[in-house]
Amino acid sequence: MLAISKRGYRLEKKPCRVALPPSKSMANRALVIAALSGKLNEFLKMNPNLQKDSCRDTQLLLHALQNRQDKLFEFRDAGTPFRLFLAYACATFIHSIELHGDASLNQRCVKPLVDALRVCGAEITYLKNEGFPPLQITKGMDHFDFISIDRTQSSQFVSAMLLVAPFFSGNKQISLLGDAHSDSYIQLTIDQMRLAGVDVEIQHSMGNRTSLVGSLSLTHSDNHSDPMAKNITCSSAYTNPLNCKIEGDWSAAVFFYPIAYSALNLDFKAVNRKLKTANTLYLSPLHHQSFQCDANMSEHSKHFGFVTLNASTKHQHRVKIYRQLSNGYSQNPAVDFAQPHHKLSPERTLNPLVFDMVNEPDTVLALLSLCMLKEQSATFKNIDNLQWKESNRILAIQEIANNLNCSFTRDPICDEWFFDANSLVWPEEISIVSHDDHRIVMAFSALSNRIPIVYIDNPHCVEKSFPSYWDQLKNCNFDLVFTQ
Repeated sequence: MLAISKRGYRLEKKPCRVALPPSKSMANRALVIAALSGKLNEFLKMNPNLQKDSCRDTQLLLHALQNRQDKLFEFRDAGTPFRLFLAYACATFIHSIELHGDASLNQRCVKPLVDALRVCGAEITYLKNEGFPPLQITKGMDHFDFISIDRTQSSQFVSAMLLVAPFFSGNKQISLLGDAHSDSYIQLTIDQMRLAGVDVEIQHSMGNRTSLVGSLSLTHSDNHSDPMAKNITCSSAYTNPLNCKIEGDWSAAVFFYPIAYSALNLDFKAVNRKLKTANTLYLSPLHHQSFQCDANMSEHSKHFGFVTLNASTKHQHRVKIYRQLSNGYSQNPAVDFAQPHHKLSPERTLNPLVFDMVNEPDTVLALLSLCMLKEQSATFKNIDNLQWKESNRILAIQEIANNLNCSFTRDPICDEWFFDANSLVWPEEISIVSHDDHRIVMAFSALSNRIPIVYIDNPHCVEKSFPSYWDQLKNCNFDLVFTQ
C-alpha cells in the first residue's frame, strides 16, 4: 500500500528534473533484431543502459534472448516480450520449449499470432485455454510467404511477424484484418527495420490514389472491416542491426503532464512578477521530434495550457514542459487542496474536448487524469481495445470516475467514450485499485494534486515500465509513505 500527499505548493528556484527509462517499445524491437542477426552482445555493449536502466518488460525479453537454450520461459505479465519472443523462438527453433505467464498474461489473447505462425509451419500447443498462454512450441517456422493477421486486439501480432520476416528468403506479404488500433506501433517496427538495413515498401491505396514509400506494400481501405495488405519484400537479412535507435520512453513521459498540472503558489504575483511559466519539468533523455507516437502528447497537452520545447544540451537530449501563464496566474487555476463538497460551475464542461486515440492507447489514461484535474469533459474515440491491456482499463477508469461522482460512458452507436465532469466532486481521500496495471497507477497518482491523500494498493507494479517512477515523483515534491 502507498499513501501519496502533495507538499505545500511553492515556487521552486529550479525546475524539477525527471530521468526516464529507455523506450521499451523501441528497445524490445531492437533487441529482437540484434538477436536475429547474431549481434545481441555487440548491441548491448553499444547500449549499456539497456541492462542498467531498462524496465522489467525489457529485462524479461533480454533474459529470454540471452538464454535461448532454456526449455521454460517465464514472462510474468509482459505481453509484448511474450509475443515478440514467441515469433522469434519459432523463427530460430532449436528444441521444444514452453512459454508461461502470470494470471494477467494468461488472459491476454495470442491466437491471431499463433494462427499466423502455424501457417508458416510452426507447431504450437495451448497448455490450458485455447487462444491464450501458456503454450508449447514443438516445431518452428519453415517458410514465410503470405499470412493474414487480425490486429483488432493488438498491433503486436503484426510487429512480431514483421520482425522475423527478414530471417526468411523470398517475398513476404502480411494482410491486416479487423479494425485499425495502434498501427503507429507497426510503423515504429518498420522504422527500426529500415534503420537495421531492411528495405520496406508501403503502398497506400485510397480510391485512385497510390503512394509508395520504401519495400512494404500497404493497401488502405476506408472501411475498417476490409483488409489492409502489407507486402514485405526482404532481399536479405538485417544488414545493419546495430543501427537501431533507442530513445527515452515517451510512454512514461506522458504521465508527468498531469503531475505538472498543479496549483500555483497563491502569492505568485507578489513573489515574482517576471516569471511567465509555472510547474516546469525537464524530461530526459527525450527527443521532441520522436519515432514514438506518444510524443503527440505535446500536441494534446496544449488544451491544458502546456508548452513542450526541445531543451537538449551538448551532452543530453531532453525536453522542457511547462504551463503558460496569463497576467501572472495560471490559465487553468486549480485549488490547493480538495474541497469535499465542491460543485463545478456548468461552463467548465459545456465544450468537451475530443481526442482520437487510435494510435496512442498508452496516452489515454494520462489525458483522462488531466481532464479530471482540469475538471474538463472530453470525448475519446477508438479506445475499445483498452479492455485487452494489462487490465480492463475501461472498467478501471469507470471505477475512478464513480469515486469522483462523474462518469465515463460509451456511445452505443459508435466507438466513442464520454468523460462527463459536470458533477465532479473532490473527496478528502481516495483509494486507487491498481488492478496490477502500471499505467493506471502512474496516471491517477497525479490526483494527489487535488486530493489530500491518495492510496494505491500495489505501487510496485510500475516496475513493469518505469522502475524509478516513485523516485522521480519525489523529485516533483510529492510525499510518499509505503506500508505493508
